[in-house]
Amino acid sequence: MNCDNIKIETLETVYKPAEDSYLLIEMLSEYLKDKKEKMTLLDMGSGTGIIGLCAATNKNISKVIMADINKESIMLTKRNFLANKHQIKADINIVESDLFDKLDTFIFNIITFNPPYLPNENNAELMKDAFYGGWSGIETTKRFLEKAKSHIAKDGRIFIIASSLSDIESLRRFIIASDFKIENEGKIHIFFEDIIGIELSNIDK
Repeated sequence: MNCDNIKIETLETVYKPAEDSYLLIEMLSEYLKDKKEKMTLLDMGSGTGIIGLCAATNKNISKVIMADINKESIMLTKRNFLANKHQIKADINIVESDLFDKLDTFIFNIITFNPPYLPNENNAELMKDAFYGGWSGIETTKRFLEKAKSHIAKDGRIFIIASSLSDIESLRRFIIASDFKIENEGKIHIFFEDIIGIELSNIDK
């Protein structure tokens, strides 16, 4: 996986790549480095498309679907794909979807999701849906995990981002109760917050 030459255009109305994006990319890159089989990947909540486009530079990723509920994100992801097309090794599909609503029949080897994870459901700021994940910050992630269960392949992996400002312990309990296993966690500290990357496997398939 090589993101060094990926060029990303941004918009004020679309979440810009930040430390959480790069933590997820780092964890995904570490997971992929020794893989030899061909794999499919879903980048949920694609934003600018940076995670999916980085993944698509890996020779073992054969197909990438990037999905987002934000129409402007979809348009931006398409532009960023075209700008980087010469570096992409995988087949690309870009879909406007509220989580898995338009992805009913798809099964993936890898799913990535950098969700809205801050606690504050009533905030009315610009792009609030890109930042605020419900009253405790984990509601969107829990809804995602409930649906992801039927879209992840046997021996697949899910990579998500969470925050120490949210109810992270409740999220960990929900993960275990949902028959996922936490395989690995990564963490970076920014000012007053820990950004946490979580790698999950599916243990009931």
